[in-house]
Amino acid sequence: TVTDRADLDSRNLIRRAERRNPEAFKIVTGCYAQTKPGALSERGFREAVLTGIHIGTYGQDRTPATSLLELLKAIEATRPIHRVRVSSIDPEEVSEAMVELFAGSKVLCPHLHIPLQAGDDEILRLMRRRYTVAEFSALCGRLAAKIPRVCLGTDVIVGFPYEDEARFENTHALLRDAPVHYFHVFPFSPKRGTKAAQMLGQVPATVKKAHAARLRALSEAKSSQFRARFVGEVAEVLLERAEDVCQNGGHSEAVWTGFSENYLPVAVTTESGFSGKLVRCRLEAKEGGSLAGKDQPGREKTAEGL
Repeated sequence: TVTDRADLDSRNLIRRAERRNPEAFKIVTGCYAQTKPGALSERGFREAVLTGIHIGTYGQDRTPATSLLELLKAIEATRPIHRVRVSSIDPEEVSEAMVELFAGSKVLCPHLHIPLQAGDDEILRLMRRRYTVAEFSALCGRLAAKIPRVCLGTDVIVGFPYEDEARFENTHALLRDAPVHYFHVFPFSPKRGTKAAQMLGQVPATVKKAHAARLRALSEAKSSQFRARFVGEVAEVLLERAEDVCQNGGHSEAVWTGFSENYLPVAVTTESGFSGKLVRCRLEAKEGGSLAGKDQPGREKTAEGL
């Protein structure tokens, strides 16, 4: 953004990308994106996702140093876009101040993905993680207490060296009892040259497969329970893609899939859907891992109207 001409060139490049690939998801980085954050909303975007490798350490390499918390405070104060979702963040990087900010936010989505990896302290030590089972559990409890609608997800690795049945059961019990609503499960796969690959106590593939299946079944059950809590409530859903078109009398309706602010997958029936539209609908039960809803005409939201 050295000159206005450079800004114009940047806008033209973005528009050209949109014309050539209308279905593609565009990510804009660099000086223009950093100095013109409000342009996201002006271009019709309603949600931005903060993502990166080890996002919780954001700003520590800047001069002067800053933090993810300070960035989130700035987003809350300026509201450059209707809603912002924070991607995966490690447990030790979610401070009490961040919990309070999420609890009172009008911008930040009540959804956090906090990797656990293992629900046993000895396995966490072998993984060289910087938190304990008790700390993870306490954090999830505080988030659920402060933000009743919050959706919490996590990552779990099964079959890490020395994970015997007792240690696996510790993980299963933690995930069963903690307010975690879905988890991504990965069987441990040794990588050549790493300390974990050279450890004794490697877990047989058949055991890893069985343990992964148990955790995935638990995740499905907890996800279903979480969705059921919101049946009958009104939710704001960001439409992403059309799944089906049907005729209803003289009207043509389409089913669009999208997500609520707290990461509920919703199939919305609407006569005027488009990617990026925000709608409000009353949630209904639906088979297949999602909820259903019908667009309430005239109730769609825009960033300017909130």
